Amino acid sequence: MTERTRPIFHIGHPAPASGMVANWRLIVGIVGAPAAWTLQLSAATALAGNACIAGDGAKRPVVDLDGIGAMIVAANLAALVLALASLTLALLAYRQTRKQSSGLHRDILDTAEGRSCFLALWGVGIGTLFTVAIAFNTVSLFWTSLCGL
Repeated sequence: MTERTRPIFHIGHPAPASGMVANWRLIVGIVGAPAAWTLQLSAATALAGNACIAGDGAKRPVVDLDGIGAMIVAANLAALVLALASLTLALLAYRQTRKQSSGLHRDILDTAEGRSCFLALWGVGIGTLFTVAIAFNTVSLFWTSLCGL
């Protein structure tokens, strides 16, 4: 290789860790927690609405854990577990891809490049946000009544 044809500097692959994390893990990391939150709200609304329409309208706390109250608490806890699992997948994917670098600024920048790390980081942010929302919805069950104020 002559001096004229030799590359000036090696840029490398823009996403060297693109094969380290499976695509399904990135997808579940991004959409898992919002899907769990949606299911939580849908199940709680359907169950609480059914109990309040069919019942006598009495103020019953959810924590009594009668039939419908137990199902609402179980739906909330299941959503919380699903959101935490999704957040864990995203966090593990981010930890696997955060040290990737194409080689150009390896000494200067210790940050990641590429699609995998970008999507994993979004999964961590979205998962954290929706996990906190599910946790607040679950805690609110212990402060409010099932049917009304």
